Amino acid sequence: MPSRVQLRAEYVGRMIAPTVLAAALIGTSAPTAYYLLARRSLVREAELTARRAAAMVTSIAQERPDLWRYDTLKLLGDLREYVDQPDVAAVVLLDELGRDVPLGGASHVPESPAWGTAPVFSHDRRVGTVGVALDGRSVDRLALAMLAVFLALGIALSREVYRRGVRTVEEAEARIRELVRSLETARLALKAELGDAQSHLEEVMGHSLELREAERTRIARDLHDGVGQVLCGLRLRLDLLAQDLPEGELRSQAQETIRLVEAATNEVRRASMTLAAPPPEHRDLRGAIETMCERVATDQFSVRLDVGSLDGVPAPVATACYRILQEALANAARHASAQSVDVEVGLDAERGELFLTVRDEGRGFDPAAVRGLGLDGMQARALALGGRLDVQSSPGAGCTIRAILPGSGP
Repeated sequence: MPSRVQLRAEYVGRMIAPTVLAAALIGTSAPTAYYLLARRSLVREAELTARRAAAMVTSIAQERPDLWRYDTLKLLGDLREYVDQPDVAAVVLLDELGRDVPLGGASHVPESPAWGTAPVFSHDRRVGTVGVALDGRSVDRLALAMLAVFLALGIALSREVYRRGVRTVEEAEARIRELVRSLETARLALKAELGDAQSHLEEVMGHSLELREAERTRIARDLHDGVGQVLCGLRLRLDLLAQDLPEGELRSQAQETIRLVEAATNEVRRASMTLAAPPPEHRDLRGAIETMCERVATDQFSVRLDVGSLDGVPAPVATACYRILQEALANAARHASAQSVDVEVGLDAERGELFLTVRDEGRGFDPAAVRGLGLDGMQARALALGGRLDVQSSPGAGCTIRAILPGSGP
């Protein structure tokens, strides 16, 4: 969020030009309008006076066409009523060549006159011009006084607008800070709730995994002690029965049945060993992983193992790593139709993470469309410890499973 100084600077930058412009408009518009109108009125009055004076001079020029300009006394007497008017500052008479016709004592022309002119004719020929100047200094003084007053008013109004704008920005800042505080409070509360929920979820998932491990052990024991013992007893009985049977087809069928029972016994023994594989918390993780890879590898399915440092891995993390690898190798061997698989596992001491990568070049699959294959269980084991599991695969492009687990445990 921008700081208060930044907001103030941005507001000043945006408002200073309009504020100055508003002050200038307010301060100059009315005085300028008054000055223009007043000056126009003076010019019109001067023109009207000049036309009346020109009419008098025209009458003299009609009587004496060639000598009218030299009859100074007559001209001065006829124009006196205009020269002596209080609002008339000067009366000027020019001949047809623009030369000044002396009237005997020229009037003083003020600094700011408003001039009006009118032509003088003699027998339809223009023979001169009368100019009348009215004093415009009073108009100038009043316009300047109005300018000062209106400028002060414009500055005052602009300052008020600016100050109200600043107050608006400050109120908006206060509101924004209040909203930010509310959002931060809500965020912290939500974070705490999420943390509690995550902790509870991890606790539940951890307990679920413990129950799953216990259930796997129980099933393995039941298979070994129950089904396995029954199959062993059945094989012994079939052996005794086969010995009492005479040579022939019946004895051959009995021996074939014995081989099927042996195969079933071996399958039960394999399943029991898989379910109840030695938990790595009771032995070193490296040894458990190496033993598993050796057990899974066959002539048709090779396992290339790269094991880094695994010192100090907590028991829950070791168990999760072992089970995830076990499931990944089982999927590669049974479902991927892969001939080999690469396994990389180690401890990143700098990040405090245990990483496990299982990569095969099998037929692959679409992770978004396929459920099962033990993926949910692997995800659950990783999430229960606060880790993550990433599955990258596509049809015909093999599969890569990468698990990142906290090296220090949950």
